[in-house]
Amino acid sequence: MKMPEKKYKVASFFAGCGGLDLGFEQAGFRVVWANESAAHCRATYVRNHPETELVLDDVCKISPDSILDKRTITILSTVTYCKIVRNFS
Repeated sequence: MKMPEKKYKVASFFAGCGGLDLGFEQAGFRVVWANESAAHCRATYVRNHPETELVLDDVCKISPDSILDKRTITILSTVTYCKIVRNFS
């Protein structure tokens, strides 16, 4: 049986290693773009979400046009920055 096309597209901010994005994907959404500034999260994110464009940069330096260019985003997802967890990384 062919899986239905995922019609809702997500842009994920402060994605970390991609746990929330995995939940979106399991619920039938397609995460097309993600941002994370912590370099140590990159390898895990890319391994778990190879189809998602990951931008490893400070969110304040990202142009909205670079996110929306050639995409229709349905959901903007964000996780609250967790300084306590970051201090243990």
